[in-house]
Formats: sequence, C-alpha cells, structure tokens
Amino acid sequence: MQQGVRTERIDKQAIYRTFVRAVFQDYRLNMVGVPATALAVMLTAYAAKSPALYAVAAMMFVIGLGRYIMGKRFEAAQEKLGRNTWAYRRWELHHTLLATFYALMFGAWCAVATYTGNQFALFTAFTVTFANLIGVSGRAFPIKRLVNGQAIAASVPLIACLVWIGGMYAWLAILLTPYLISVMLLAQRQRGNLLENVIQRQTAQALASRIHTALENIPQGMCMFDADGTTQVVNEQIARFVGMSQDDLLGKPLPELALRFQSAFNLDRETFDRYDQWMASGERSSFSATFTLERKGTCTVRFKSVRLENGGIVITMDDVTDEVRAARQIDYMKRFDTLTGLMNRNEVPNHITAELNHAIAGQQVAVMVFNIDRFKELNDLHGMRIGDDLVCAFAEKLEQIVGPRGNCARFGGDEFVVVLRAPRCADLARHVADLVSEATDMPWIVGPTKQKLDVGTSIGIAVSDEENHRKPSYCDALLTEAAVAMAVARRSASSNWQIFNQQMRQDMEQQHKLQEDLRSALDNGELEPFFQPLVSTVTGQVTTCEALLRWRRANGDLVPPGIFIPVAEEMGLISSIGDFIIHESCKICATWPDNIRVAVNLSPLQFHNGKLLRVVDEALIKSGLAADRLELEITESLMLNDVEATISVLQSLKDRGVRISLDDFGTGYSSLSYMNQLPLDKVKIDRSFVVNLQTDERSVSMVQAVTSLSQKLGLKVVVEGIETDEQLALLLAKAPVDEIQGYHFSRPQDASAVARQLVSGSADRAEMMRMMRTAKSNSKLIAA
Repeated sequence: MQQGVRTERIDKQAIYRTFVRAVFQDYRLNMVGVPATALAVMLTAYAAKSPALYAVAAMMFVIGLGRYIMGKRFEAAQEKLGRNTWAYRRWELHHTLLATFYALMFGAWCAVATYTGNQFALFTAFTVTFANLIGVSGRAFPIKRLVNGQAIAASVPLIACLVWIGGMYAWLAILLTPYLISVMLLAQRQRGNLLENVIQRQTAQALASRIHTALENIPQGMCMFDADGTTQVVNEQIARFVGMSQDDLLGKPLPELALRFQSAFNLDRETFDRYDQWMASGERSSFSATFTLERKGTCTVRFKSVRLENGGIVITMDDVTDEVRAARQIDYMKRFDTLTGLMNRNEVPNHITAELNHAIAGQQVAVMVFNIDRFKELNDLHGMRIGDDLVCAFAEKLEQIVGPRGNCARFGGDEFVVVLRAPRCADLARHVADLVSEATDMPWIVGPTKQKLDVGTSIGIAVSDEENHRKPSYCDALLTEAAVAMAVARRSASSNWQIFNQQMRQDMEQQHKLQEDLRSALDNGELEPFFQPLVSTVTGQVTTCEALLRWRRANGDLVPPGIFIPVAEEMGLISSIGDFIIHESCKICATWPDNIRVAVNLSPLQFHNGKLLRVVDEALIKSGLAADRLELEITESLMLNDVEATISVLQSLKDRGVRISLDDFGTGYSSLSYMNQLPLDKVKIDRSFVVNLQTDERSVSMVQAVTSLSQKLGLKVVVEGIETDEQLALLLAKAPVDEIQGYHFSRPQDASAVARQLVSGSADRAEMMRMMRTAKSNSKLIAA
C-alpha cells in the first residue's frame, strides 16, 4: 500500500450490479440479430424441406422477442432498482434462462440439419452456430453462468450430432470440446479484465470523492498549478479568500492570479516582489508570508507556496486571525497586568534596560518602588474586591501624576514601579514622590459601595549612575536599591519616601549577612532561651519563668532580640525558631522544681501555621513536663485574622491543661473585648504603664481597672517592667496585682543560672522577701 493512502474496500455487490447492467445494455441488437437468424433457419428449412426447422425458426423468433422485451423492461426499471442486489439477481436469472434456451435452439438447428442430411442446411447451421458461440464470449462474459449456459446449450447438441454422423465428424466433435473450453476461458479473461477496470474505477472514484471532501472541508484554502502555471485544483476556501468562483479560477495562469490578488487586497509590494523572485529562482523550496486582508473585515492570512518535483506549485492560505489574536493576547498578558492595564513585573526589567540604553549624555534613569501601607489589613478587613478597587484607583492616580514623564507598572500585589528618564532625575523623582504622598494622605473613596479608606504609601527611589548605564543587569541593581529604599521609608517616622544611598547599601549588606548568620545559627545551636522570673506579690517566691530568646554567636557575643527577631520574621524563620523555643523551654523546665512554670511567647505566624498543637504535644511528651506547667503568652494581634479559629486553637490548648496568658495588655485597641472571649488564665499589663505610674494618673487608673476586672473574671494579673523600689511600692499601694516581673528582681539569665537560683537560691528568695516587705511598708505610707 502506498504510504499515506488508504486501500479501498471492494464493493462486490456494486460490481455485480454493474455486470448485470452490462449484459442488458445491448438488448436492442436482438431486433436485428434475431430476425436474421430466424430467416437463416427458415432458408435451411426450405432447402431441406424440414417442418422441424420451421418450428426451430419460430421458437428462435419468440425467444429472441422475449429477450428484447425483457431488456426493455429492465431499462425502465433500473431507476427503481437502486442498490437492491436481490432484484438485480432475479433479472439476471431470467435473462440467463432465456439466453440459454435461445442458445439451445442453435443446437437444435444443427441437430435437425444433420438429421436431414442436406448439405446447405448442415453448412449454414454449423457456420452460424460457431459464429454465435464466438459472440457469446464477447456479449455475455460479465456473468459466468450466462456464458457457460449458452456455450453448453449450443455446443452439446452440435457435438452429439457430429458423433452420431461418425467418421471424421466424430473426430471433429472431439476437437470441439477444447474449443468450447477456450470460449469459456476467453470469457473468463474478459470478465477478469472488466473486473479489474471496474475495481480501479471504483477505487479512483472513492479516492477522488474523499480528496474532494477533504479539500472542501479543510480550513485552509488550497490550489494547485501544473508545471506550466495553470490552475488545476481549487477548493472553495481559497475561492472565498480571493473573492472568485472555483470555475473562474480553474484554468487561469498563476501570474494573472497573483497580480489580481495583489491588486484586490493591496498587498505590500515588498512581499509581492519577494514572491516574484522565488518564482523566478525555480528552487525546490517554499515561500511563506503573513499579511492582512481588509475585505469583509480585517483578517490575518498565512500564505505558503511549495514547488513540486514535477515543476507544479501548491499554494495554501490559512486564516490565522484567531491564532494571531490569541498570540497577541498571550503576549499582552505576559507583559501587562490584567487588573490595571499597567506593565507587569515581567516587562519592568526590559523597560528599565531600554531606558538605560536610550539615555543620552546628562540624562539619568530613576526607578521608584511604591508600596500601599496597610494594604493586607484593609484587604482582610473589607474583602478582596475592595482591595482590587483600591489597586485600580492607586494605579489610575499614579498614571495621572506621572503622566508623559515616565511609565508605570504594577510589580505585584500592592507594589508599583515607576521608571523616569530625564536630566536631574532625582529632583523629578522627589517631585513625583511628594505628589503621590499628598494624594495618599487624603481618604480614598473606592468601589461601587464608596468605601472610605485611609491609606498611606512607602516610596523608595534609586537613581542611575551614567557610568553604569550599559552594564548588564544594571536594571536589577536599580530595582533592588529602590526596594531597599522603600523598606527604609516604611520604617522611617520622618518621611514616607527615601532615596537610596551608600549607607543603605552597607545596611543592606549587613542585613544580608545577618540573614545568612541567623539561618546558620538555628542549625548550629547558637540560639538559646534565657529566662526572667515572675514573683508572687503574696509569697515573694518565683512562680514562673518567662523564656526569652537570645542569640549567642560562636565568639560569645550576644545579638539583641530587637535586631534579629524582625529579621527572622522577614525570612519566615520565626515559626521554626518558635517551635525550637517551645521544645527547649519544656525540656529545661522539666529539670526545675515542680511548682515552677515556664512561659513562652507565641508569634502570630507560628500560631496560625497549623502546627502549634502538634508541636506542643510533642514538646510535652518528649520532655515529660506536665501540661499545666507550660504557659503560652499571646498578643491581641492574633485576633486580627480569624477570631473563631483563634479561640478554637486556644481552647484546644486549654483542654490539654496548658495555661494561656494575654501579653502586652493595654497596648492594642480592643483588649477588653477579648478578655471575656478568650480562655485566659492570666493578663500581663505592659511595661509602658509602669514607666508612667508615678506621673500619670491615667496609667494608675488603667492598672486599677484591669486588676479589678481580672479578679472578677477569675484571672491573675501580672505587671511587667518593675525596676525600682518606688515603682513596686506605688503599684502595691494602688492595685492588688498577683505577680510582678522586671529588672528589680532579676534580669534574664541563661538556663544554668536560673536553675541554680531556683534549686539552691534560698538567699535570693530571702532577698525577694525583703524587697517585698519593704515595698509593702512603703505602699502603706503611700496609701496613707
């Protein structure tokens, strides 16, 4: 089988029907042959004076007339027969019977002529019969039984007569047998040739039909030219492209069609000339081009011309409008933000590089990074739809402020980038930053609900150095510098925009070094818990030790928590560090006296990462510490996300026996509303109230109110930050708190120092008792 061509299944029934039609198609010849043959028989009857031959002549005429009538009726019935093979078979059987009887009459003619002995009759009968046998192989060969029936019917009586005469005629009868066989074989060969031709025609018709169907249904337009450049094949699609009918295109020379096409669709001359050059070259190659047609709306067409081995040419035209539109849409989505229509982060480096390359002498490029302050908080509070509206409003305002002086981009989330190119670009960047700051200082009304939002923005600016304009990846450096400046602006209390400087670079390098060191510190065991005791105001004894994280470098230096804790939060390490502190604190507390608890602070990220309950369970099991000796300190910031989920986790901890403390009480906005919702055991009043205790009556009132409310709720009250006898005495005089904590009693100490103090520190307990008695005596004086 030829590669790529499907072999057709032969329809034998269709071939049979074709053969039946073939044997019926010459029925009109009977009008000539039958009368002539009957007349010849009558002549022999007259010569031999044989009534039997007259009877044979009459039978021949009647049968021949019947064959003619049957042929005429078949011709009239063909349209109704359709593809009914069984009906064809009935017609073919009737025809075979009549034809066989007709041939039998030839045999009877020969037999009677032989019997009469008349030489004229005998010669005429034998001659016409042999001629009829030859004709049978030519007329009836499509149907095997039709040929065989006629041949046998005509020759058997003939052979019998020759044998009956005897002598040399008997030998002639023997020789007639191979002749009879040859007639049948000749008919078989003709039938085989006809069968092969019919099969080939059937296959060709089916293949042509399939090719035609394929050509008319493929989405591409296609036409084929012969070696002389004349159109041979055209499908409907290309006719629609050209605006002509298929009949008008067929037979037209290629140059004429090319000129007409170029004129009708106003193709650019350059493409047309390139095609002419390709045609003239005669190379076995292909020519491709894409162009736009304005007829019946704009559409994009891909044109391809291929030269064949025989010199002919195949041209295809494909409407790729949707494909090009989709590609453009994909390209747009790669380069632009779908929400705001601004450039996205993928396009920003390309744009900065282009601006750097186009900068002339005296020009600088400024990269500005903008971040909407409190965006996550506003998004969580009002929903993502309002967040999207705010982003769109900010983008619109940013474009309005920047105008034609630069280009804006949304870098992601609530972060935007502006790229400026101008002389003294730093001044222009400052001006833009001031305008944006003024705009964000005012309340924003966004969304269909006219939601009023108070937002701010932090802005970082990086200005290029002309010497570095052509350096590879300089755009990445500018983006990094602007981001660093923006982070500085966010932390700054004096200005919401900053221009990157060398000090920031040094700070950035130090920050990067600190991050690397902190990552290795956790792996190398450089992080450890220190502990600060909480003292009972009743007994003067230590009840709890709060775990406070410390970083002791390999050289023994301590890194202050205020430096590395924010870094850990930015790096996402705070959860891992928090899990480590829980495990270490439980393990250490298990070595202390049974009446001493350990308190561990929880970060919001650690609390909400979904692993807290498992970490607490593992720490208690591995250390063997009783659950009621573990105290977890939380802040009200935990309640900003999902109050119900937060309460559920805290209640699960409470059910395990773990104690819960609310830390930094009074520094938030809604602590009082949480005191009755949360499953708390203890409230810790922030140190800021202790600092102002001696000078601010409101701080005293706050402590008194919290103490009174906590006692009514069954909660213990702890005051942090006690550093002097005066503060302690004033506190005890004004509010009956349960526990106190601060440098007045002890600074944070490492595990070994705290263990010594707790296990054998009777002198320390005596000193604490002395301080408490002194404070209580002073408190009475203050109260008096």
